[in-house]
Amino acid sequence: MSSHLSNESLDHAKAGDLPGALQVAKKALWLDPENAIADYNFGLLLADAGNFEASILELRKAISLTPLNPSFYVSLAKVEEKARNPRAALEAFERARQLNPGDRDLQETKAELDALEASAPPGKSLNETKMEFPFGALSDTADGHLLFATQLSKEGDFLGS
Repeated sequence: MSSHLSNESLDHAKAGDLPGALQVAKKALWLDPENAIADYNFGLLLADAGNFEASILELRKAISLTPLNPSFYVSLAKVEEKARNPRAALEAFERARQLNPGDRDLQETKAELDALEASAPPGKSLNETKMEFPFGALSDTADGHLLFATQLSKEGDFLGS
């Protein structure tokens, strides 16, 4: 049911009903908080709504649940770029590139981000936050997920934790 609702949320978005899409996506996560695709889709919908901070959080959770999916990192990088966090975007693209080194598009995007980062003022971007776990749990172990869940709880995301 969670996956069905997650897909339905995308249908709402395609029909131009972004508020409805967000509501249905939330329901999908309430039914199964461990559904990585539901987290991912919700993150994309939040980005479409312009809520980049929340989008980044959802994409981090999706990555934590499915750490070997390069497309999750690519989407996170694009949202970080929209949020004007070139360093974080570059790190996410680098992760995607490591998972899929033969992808030419990732190589080209990395070069573009390198140029963007070089033109950015020194130091941290205004919107960039220091995250202890930028890509979710550091390891796919109970301890790794517990540490990430603890961080999510500190950030106020009790459902995610």
